[in-house]
Amino acid sequence: GYRAPFYFLNFYHPLPRHVWGVADADQLLSTEVAHRKPLGWGPFVVEEWVEGDHITLVRNPHYFRASEGLPYLDRVIFRFVPDLRQALDLLLADECDLITQDVIEGGDITPLLEAADAGTVQLVTSPSSEWEHLDFGIEPAEGVSRPDFFEDVRVRQAVALCIDSERFAREPLPYGEVAFANSYVAPEHPLYAGDQLHRWDYALFDGRSLLEEVGWQDEDGDGIREAHDVTGISNGTPFSVTLLTTSDHPAHERAAHILSENLAACGIGLAVEYLPAEEFFADGPDGLVFGRQFDLALFSWLNGFDAPCGLYLSSQVPRAENWWATSNNPGYANADYDAACQAALDALPGTEDYAHFHREAQRIFSHDLPVLPLYFVPKLVATRPGVNGVVLDPSEYLELWNIEAFDSGR
Repeated sequence: GYRAPFYFLNFYHPLPRHVWGVADADQLLSTEVAHRKPLGWGPFVVEEWVEGDHITLVRNPHYFRASEGLPYLDRVIFRFVPDLRQALDLLLADECDLITQDVIEGGDITPLLEAADAGTVQLVTSPSSEWEHLDFGIEPAEGVSRPDFFEDVRVRQAVALCIDSERFAREPLPYGEVAFANSYVAPEHPLYAGDQLHRWDYALFDGRSLLEEVGWQDEDGDGIREAHDVTGISNGTPFSVTLLTTSDHPAHERAAHILSENLAACGIGLAVEYLPAEEFFADGPDGLVFGRQFDLALFSWLNGFDAPCGLYLSSQVPRAENWWATSNNPGYANADYDAACQAALDALPGTEDYAHFHREAQRIFSHDLPVLPLYFVPKLVATRPGVNGVVLDPSEYLELWNIEAFDSGR
């Protein structure tokens, strides 16, 4: 009765010889029949693609649920717009039915919320498995020279104590219900470790005391702590670090502002540098985050079905030997964590070992804090009033996962 957790990977995209056989293998990525009009078994097929303007999909007459009357819509048009303001104008002018989350997150959401309050826009929200987190640069890449501010676990724990988690539950995202995160899985997840987790609730006094215990003190009275016999740090080095995050992301701007204020209250100076997404997520050795050349980094991971302990295995530290194409950008390495996570990954889902070792990995993670989980990002789409069938599923990557059930209400 065992079913592999990634069973869906066994469903391959059709590769029909009678259609694709007209092109050589090296032409398949550019030929229109494969690149612009792919075959599939979904509810719609591509009718037209006008580059930079729109893509038109029409009902697939061979859809396997056609006997149920699905899809409800005859056609779907995806319009490419530069920003949320233009998308909202189209929605209010009855020229658009739905705005997806990627457009919403890239702009000023205030007019959208005002339109929702006025009843001219309908908002649909749900929890999600996307978690925002603050990453500590624990172990820089070979050849990178910078102070090891966060190598001592006590410093990472102190930073966690200095951060007001309740502000992150109400300020970065002005919509939906933001769930505070203290693990890389949500409290609703069946593998969540619950009471086994170490908690780092906001406690300024404790955070400051822990920094002083390590040797970070403000003896010159300028508001920024400096190193005094801190292992691996030259005496007198100010505790001033740089936070990297993505540009054109209002929630990250608000989160960076909170972090700056919170860390200043603990005597840590914070400069914020905003990078385009393609630069922020660039592979090493040149990429700053995944080339392990950073102090702090703020971004999110989107989880799949399983608890993602494998992200932080020591084997996943980006380096030349693995072509820098791995996920453990903090450079975290703990043999106990590796053992627990690997045992969880090797166990059969549904067994006692599977749950036990996943929770043990979370327990170690919550103590060591290679990254500090902040909050789970709620899903959000905006629709024209009257649109029906839009249901957001926390476990689904796309908001349009059930597009066959959408009804425009026209």
